[in-house]
Amino acid sequence: MKISARVFVRGFVLIVLLVAGGWLLKTFAAGLADEAWVDAHIRGPGMGGDLVFIAIGSLLAACGFPRQVISFTAGYAFGLGLGFMHGLIAAGIGCVLAFLVARYLARDLVAHRLPARFRRIDEFLSANTFSATLAIRFLPLGNNLAVNLAAGLSRAAGPTFVVASVLGYVPQTFVFALLGSGLNVDPELRLSVGIALFVVATGLGIALFRKYRRAREVEEILEDPVEPRA
Repeated sequence: MKISARVFVRGFVLIVLLVAGGWLLKTFAAGLADEAWVDAHIRGPGMGGDLVFIAIGSLLAACGFPRQVISFTAGYAFGLGLGFMHGLIAAGIGCVLAFLVARYLARDLVAHRLPARFRRIDEFLSANTFSATLAIRFLPLGNNLAVNLAAGLSRAAGPTFVVASVLGYVPQTFVFALLGSGLNVDPELRLSVGIALFVVATGLGIALFRKYRRAREVEEILEDPVEPRA
């Protein structure tokens, strides 16, 4: 089978990005969860620390690093208000990056080899992009990277997917930024607020799933990344 130059270039760029993603996770993931490293490289440099955090947090989020840890670190480094905003920005940019890689580099390479179940997921995301994405983001389970990649491989509208994702990130981002900030309020009150937001977001996600009666198909995307057939 003849391979076009465009497909070859996309495949090569995709491999380079995967290697770079592995290097980023190995190099910065431990640092972002380390108090001393955050103090030295993010809290200390002032405005430069904000940019460093957003850059590293965005790239790590795009590679699948837990956004909850990113939000917690943001709360610790910048306090609740800025921490919430920085955590949300990093998660949003990470979502966009992963989506774009899947949409413009990977889709042509693997679309014909995707398992049959992906067609149902594609249908669901394409027909109900905003509501389906919001439901997935609200639920406290699933693989964030898998959802981003699957949306990129599907026919879902990119802007709608990203907007719904960012809105869906809000509850957990706030909760973990609050926990990381160490805000000087009663710990029991902090925990109560976090639990309340968690319960409300989960309830909204379940309600949306029931509305469309297609939770089974979407659960598949939440359990594992989309893998091409051999």
